[in-house]
Amino acid sequence: ERQRTFTAYFEDAGFDERPFAQAVVEQTLSEPCWLTFDDHALLDVLPDVVAAQGEPFGSTSVVAQWFVMRAAAEAGLKVMLDGQGGDEVLAGYRTTHGYRLADLLARGRLRQALAELRAFPEPKRALAVAVVTPFLPHSARWLLRGRRSRGDLLVHPSLRERTAPPAPPPSGRMPDRLRSQYHLILAQLGLPELLRYEDRNSMAHSLEGRVPFLDHRLVELLYGLDARQLYERGTTKVVLRRALADLLPPAVAARRDKLGFVTPEQRFFDGRLGDLAEDIFRSPELRERGLVDGDEALERLRRHRAGSPAGFELWRALSVELWARRYL
Repeated sequence: ERQRTFTAYFEDAGFDERPFAQAVVEQTLSEPCWLTFDDHALLDVLPDVVAAQGEPFGSTSVVAQWFVMRAAAEAGLKVMLDGQGGDEVLAGYRTTHGYRLADLLARGRLRQALAELRAFPEPKRALAVAVVTPFLPHSARWLLRGRRSRGDLLVHPSLRERTAPPAPPPSGRMPDRLRSQYHLILAQLGLPELLRYEDRNSMAHSLEGRVPFLDHRLVELLYGLDARQLYERGTTKVVLRRALADLLPPAVAARRDKLGFVTPEQRFFDGRLGDLAEDIFRSPELRERGLVDGDEALERLRRHRAGSPAGFELWRALSVELWARRYL
């Protein structure tokens, strides 16, 4: 009788989007389900998630998605709508700014470029990276990504010299750097991975996930729009915001501090997930397997617990070994 919604939330500062979700629920008169979990619940379901995914996965947001799918299945649903693809076809990622700026500079549109610079939404120290990255070849971007976090040091020493960046993908016939980057994310590097995560999580609970943003007619329409319809002066998804201005709460339609499907991974590593990681990073099995550098992983974990938070790379080192123990 009413649209059902399922929202994962965390009370940690910077991770709680309930005010925005609640505003949508109230405006659409939908029936919400709110769910959260702590590090204890995470460890309880982690073996099942690892088994269902069948390969290492990039963050504990995949576990959050598992809880959402489980709640929907327990509510009796069989089909769900999901927003996957919205960022990829509507230029929703934070990296958009650099590629849009690079296109304006390359075309000599200095006045527009200056306006975009003034609207730069990230800390100014990120400005140089945002401007330079689009001009670099794909292989250089790949190497720099690992160097910034030094995630490359978590690779076992016997593999480091054998690890090379992937071959540059075909450039296609996109009209600018912005479209080329988003076509790459849509077709090769990002979205296929996210869709696989979702398919594994939904099918594990006998649910079908439908992704309306990836209807080919909509994608083709959006590919034909001018870049300013997607991104302008620090605002992403411009055409979508305008199209839904009379349907969304103003606070949502005008929001610029977008989050991904984030989880408080740092807090998890302060608790039971960190205890599990320490045991695994010290284990003879990990060291004999030769995929992850156990000493470097332990040092990252130590620094994290001392107040220097680790990034996604600490989880990814753990995820590789959890997968290996289940499947190798």
